Amino acid sequence: MVISSGYFVSPISYFVLARKKTQDYIRKKEQRNGDYIEPKSNKQVSWSGILKTGPVEIKEKQTYNRKEEKYDTQSQEQACNVNRQSQLFQHDVANLGLISQVFILLQSTKTSTMRIKSAALILWTFCSISISLAQNDRAYVIYSAKGKKVSYKKLKRAALENEYILFGEYHDNPITHWLQYELTEDLHAVHGKKLKMSFEQLEQDQQMLLADYLVGKFDDKTFKDTMRLWPNHETDYQPLIQFAKNNGLFCVAANIPRRYASLLYKKGRSALDSLSAVEKSYMVPLDFKVDTTLSQYRVFLDGEMHSGGMNMLLAQAIKDATMAHFMIKNRREEEVMIHYVGAFHTDFYQGIMWYLKAGEPDPRILTVSTVTQSDIRKLDKESLGRADFIICVPETMTRTH
Repeated sequence: MVISSGYFVSPISYFVLARKKTQDYIRKKEQRNGDYIEPKSNKQVSWSGILKTGPVEIKEKQTYNRKEEKYDTQSQEQACNVNRQSQLFQHDVANLGLISQVFILLQSTKTSTMRIKSAALILWTFCSISISLAQNDRAYVIYSAKGKKVSYKKLKRAALENEYILFGEYHDNPITHWLQYELTEDLHAVHGKKLKMSFEQLEQDQQMLLADYLVGKFDDKTFKDTMRLWPNHETDYQPLIQFAKNNGLFCVAANIPRRYASLLYKKGRSALDSLSAVEKSYMVPLDFKVDTTLSQYRVFLDGEMHSGGMNMLLAQAIKDATMAHFMIKNRREEEVMIHYVGAFHTDFYQGIMWYLKAGEPDPRILTVSTVTQSDIRKLDKESLGRADFIICVPETMTRTH
C-alpha cells in the first residue's frame, strides 16, 4: 500500500486490486478442480447487495458451457455463484477491516517512515492472528513422540515399514476411527491380502463366526444378532469389517472373552485353572508373565485407576497378553497386522507391545495413540513419549456414543 516516494494508494484502489486478485485466485482454483462454470452473459452478483445482505442467489435462468458440453442448469449456476461470492465476501470483509485500520493509522502519522513501520506492524499482527485462528480450528493434529507436528503422510510411511501397527484409540472418538480406516486403506493399497486386521472389540470365542461372515456364509443381520458387538460397532467398527469383507482380508477376534477376564478379577488367577481345554484355548496360556513394574500396570496398584489392586492388574494384563498371543499366532512372515485397540493397552510402548516383544524376536512395531486437549496447538508434556505418533483432538470433539 505504501510507495517509496511516501505516497500511498487509496484504500478503495487497494480494495479493488485485492478483490480482483481474490477473484482470479478463486477462478484459477476452480479451473484446476474442474468446478469453474463460465457464464455466457456478463451479469454478476451486485457487490452492494452483498455488503448489505451477504451473498445472494441469481434467480435468472442462464445457459452455461462446461468442458464443451451445454447445460441448462439453474441450480448449478446458483450454487457456483453463491459459493464463489461467499468466498469473495469473506476475503473482502477481512481486507476492508485491515484496510480501514491501516488507513486510520497512516492518516495519524506524520512521516513516510513512520507510516511504513505502522503499516508493517498492522499487517504482521493481522497475519499472526489469522494463522493462530486457523491452527486452533483444526479437527486434529498429529505429533511425533517428541511433540513435533507431523503430517499424516509421515505416519503412513512409518506404518508401511513395520510388521505390527498398534492403533490406539479413544473408543468414542470419530477422528481416530476415521484415521484408522484411512490408514487401513493405505496399507491395503500397498500390501494387498498380506494385510491382516485385528480387533480388541471382538472376542476369540467368536473367531469362527467372524471368519464365516467375512466369506459370506451369512448376512449382516445374522452377524449382528449372533456376535457380541459393542454399542458403537455400527458406526466405528463395521466399516472396517466391511472393508475386510469386500477385499478378502482376514480379521482376528483378538480379545479374551469378557467373562473370563471378569472371573480372574473377581476370584484371582487360580480360578482360571478349572476351565476346560476349549475355554482355555480362547486366551493366552495361563503361565503368562506379568511385569508389575510397568507404569501402565502400576496405576492399578497405586489406586490411580479403578480399584481392585492386583486382580485388576491381572485382568488388564491377560487382555494384553491374549491380544498379543493371537496377533502373533495369526501373522505369517511378510504379513502386516494392524490392531485396533484402546490407547491404554499400548501407551508408552507397554501392554500389548511388551507381550509382542516377549513372544517374537525383534518384531517391527509402530504405535499410534490418541489424546484430547483443550488447546491442540502444542502437545501437553504428559503425552510426550506416549507413542510413535499421537493424534491430538480437541476436547469438544463430538463423540460417537
